[in-house]
Amino acid sequence: VEVSAKDDDLIFVVRDTGVGIAAEKISTLTDPFVRGEPDPYISQEGAGLGLAIVKSLVDLHGGQLAIESTVGTGTKVILSLPLGGA
Repeated sequence: VEVSAKDDDLIFVVRDTGVGIAAEKISTLTDPFVRGEPDPYISQEGAGLGLAIVKSLVDLHGGQLAIESTVGTGTKVILSLPLGGA
């Protein structure tokens, strides 16, 4: 986890070295009830609401959320919030 200030924004970066997410799935990850692993035979916790809630709050505050991932390497989520508010 990294936190920094750039210009008038507060930037949060969260990285992992997990299995990664296929590029074609990234655009749907912030939709409600979407989970990263569609295989019903692989156990997952959660309802698929976490990133949807984060995206809503970021939008509410005039920020931006970006997700970058490479299968087999990991995922990076970048959240940017304006320091002065929306």
